[in-house]
Amino acid sequence: MKRIIISLVALFAVALSCQLQAVAQTTGQLPPTDGRQGPTALKAVPTEARISDGLPKQVKTAAKTTAADASMFTGRTFYGALINSDTWANASITDVPYGIYSFEISDNPTPVSHFTNLSYGFMSGAYGNEQFVGISALNVMGALNGARYITIDTRNWTELKNVLYDTSSKSYSLLPSAMAYNVTDNTIYSLQYNDDLSGLDWCVYNRDYDEMDKIASFRGRYNVITLASLPSGEMYFINNYGDLYTIDKANGRPRMVGFTGVEPVLYSQSMMYDGRTGLFLWAAWTTQGSQLYAVDPETAESFKVLDFKNNEQFVALYDTDNAAPDAAPAAVENLKITPDTDGGLGCTISFDVPDATYGGNPLGKSTLNVWLDGQNLKGVDAVAGEHVSIPVTLTEGNHYVAVNLSNDGGYSPTVSLTKYIGYDVPKTVGSLTFTHDETAGTNNVSWTAPEGGVNAGYIDFNNLTYTVVRMPDSVTVATGLKATTFSEPTPTAMHSYSYRVMAVNNGKTGDYAESESILCGDAFTVPYEQAFADPSVLTDFFTIVDANKDNNTWRQGFNNDVRIDISVNNPIGDDWLITPGINMEGGTVYRFTMNMKTFTQGYPEDFDICVGTDPNDISTFKVAKEVRGLELYETFGDYSADFNIDADGEYFVAIRYCSNNANNSTMLLLNNVRVTKVGATKAPAAVGDLKITPDADGAMAATVAFTAPATDLAGNAIPSLTKVNVYRGGTAEPIHTFDSPAPGASLSFTDNRVSRVGTTVYSVVAENEYGAGATAADSAFVGIYSAPYLETFDTRAASELYTSLASGFDTEANPYYRWTYNEANKRMGFYAFNANEGDQANL
Repeated sequence: MKRIIISLVALFAVALSCQLQAVAQTTGQLPPTDGRQGPTALKAVPTEARISDGLPKQVKTAAKTTAADASMFTGRTFYGALINSDTWANASITDVPYGIYSFEISDNPTPVSHFTNLSYGFMSGAYGNEQFVGISALNVMGALNGARYITIDTRNWTELKNVLYDTSSKSYSLLPSAMAYNVTDNTIYSLQYNDDLSGLDWCVYNRDYDEMDKIASFRGRYNVITLASLPSGEMYFINNYGDLYTIDKANGRPRMVGFTGVEPVLYSQSMMYDGRTGLFLWAAWTTQGSQLYAVDPETAESFKVLDFKNNEQFVALYDTDNAAPDAAPAAVENLKITPDTDGGLGCTISFDVPDATYGGNPLGKSTLNVWLDGQNLKGVDAVAGEHVSIPVTLTEGNHYVAVNLSNDGGYSPTVSLTKYIGYDVPKTVGSLTFTHDETAGTNNVSWTAPEGGVNAGYIDFNNLTYTVVRMPDSVTVATGLKATTFSEPTPTAMHSYSYRVMAVNNGKTGDYAESESILCGDAFTVPYEQAFADPSVLTDFFTIVDANKDNNTWRQGFNNDVRIDISVNNPIGDDWLITPGINMEGGTVYRFTMNMKTFTQGYPEDFDICVGTDPNDISTFKVAKEVRGLELYETFGDYSADFNIDADGEYFVAIRYCSNNANNSTMLLLNNVRVTKVGATKAPAAVGDLKITPDADGAMAATVAFTAPATDLAGNAIPSLTKVNVYRGGTAEPIHTFDSPAPGASLSFTDNRVSRVGTTVYSVVAENEYGAGATAADSAFVGIYSAPYLETFDTRAASELYTSLASGFDTEANPYYRWTYNEANKRMGFYAFNANEGDQANL
């Protein structure tokens, strides 16, 4: 048998190669690719026979716009997401410079990069309010396996969000055919594929959770390749036949304007409204390659502005000019939303109407448009130079206002703002400091007021209050606090304490800031548990004693554990790992549990579990349990020892490692340690002879049988029991109770209410007048699986349900030739090696 090795690097390269491939059909001949991966294609949806050729070229209005000269755009700069260029032909597939670029209109437009990343191969995108939102597909081996929704701040070129979706609940509906931003309602609209590629859906982008919300199914039986909006809020698209349409924002219904005269192919493209000319600019793909066209929204007439010299493919074309034609009105000034009272909902929208056109001439007749959250409050004749005030009553939250004017010369630049109305949620407090005064026995916390609201809304600083929560016990130690300081006596229980402080503004609570942690208090309390993932735990909390002074002792491990190793150089261990102090009660039995692992089969370990009163004097420790020759190697598992405490006090538990390398001992690993209360010393011991017997016929039932305890936890005889409780699967309430059984009695109970096939765990606890005693637990497989049956081996427990039989080799001589469970990969594996053939088998 020969081993087959697959390179992960090769797999990654194949995956990226598939992502870059053009996989969709086109409506005509493909543009030349010169051996490149080629431009990004759109998915094809079912189409109907083209009807636009039989319709008039202008449907919307009889007024034609005279075709302008392309030189009207010369020297101007535009932006977009660049997803293909001939200049990338020799780029490594892991180094393709997708991203946001700009270019200047000229005879030889040259893209200039601003923000690039391999994940920015967007299918479409939209720009608005100085943010870019793009969606890219994730393909592996030619199959869609997710999408990224990415938000970029174009002011400082930083990534604000990068949300990854898999295909567990959606597939192609994650992907856009075309997207556009609408300035009148501050919303991104999109035509998204549906999951079975039978059509498109008209959607709106939800910024709160970065998904597309469906408005309606799109009725057009064709592909849409561009989408854009006018300053009026009207939206337009171009389909794969080159027809220009309007689309109703409310319901997604299209209405054709006319044929542009350009026949595109089915690749990702984009279109934007150019305020300076009043035309659409369309970064198109045709059978001749990549061109930039101007399109008249009124008539659909078009003319070519330029040819992209390297077949640059742009999506989400935009500019940052916010300009207007010279004859159109200038922009309004001093736009504001002013609450009538601090934190109030009654407000006034105000601004100044210009008295001139964008070109500087006196402003004549014009129409004023004021959009509040997408609704036009005006749409009336404007008065040049007028100061406008509009009273409104709003709801609490963010509100968007956009204002522009229009006349026969076109639309003015649109001025907009977003403002939070009402009491805002405060930001986190600043300069949070926690100090522990050991002399005074106090914990002291101080901070500064938050800088403002998370939405830049109103904060009533004079009445701001604070809530203080102590961690890790999650105790609220102060509410309604107006001061920016807090002090409390240091808690008795030792912990690594920190404090969370939250500001409260008129009932609205901000996020918490958390102080640094400080270890303080007299001692830890039971239940106590400590993991070792944080290296500071070992150094800050635990005492290490190298009793044999060989400079080889307990240390931080490599996988969230602590460890000790011995070898021929340091063959014998005498090394103590001692917990911090833990408060314990006299007359009580406690259990120390260590989640541990030895090296592997045939490498036993020796250690003692000890309890003492002074970590600096190991002579104060007494052995609670000697452990010799322990092997626990397949995975980390729990090992426990019980011990009795006679008097109240602070105690320390130690693991004394005393293995000998001569016995093949090698290492001991610890994941965590725990101390729990078993019960009062005079409480009952655990039941004996616990046995779980599943129903012989495979019914969903099991019999629990055991012997009631006859002694207490100290081993002394007990005269009576008040009850014995039986629990299933960690339930809070017992599933059966034996009342006042005789000590030592044989008891059994049949559970006929097992709800699921699989391993069922039962636990049994006896009680007397001193309380609940020790717990005994056991499990059994109950029921029979029925087809169809699937086992994913998500846990080691699942693998232990299977029986493995070996044939053809000596398992004692070859103990590693067997089925084993792999914790990292969550799967079963088999290994064997043929020494004669030199082959090995891995499954």
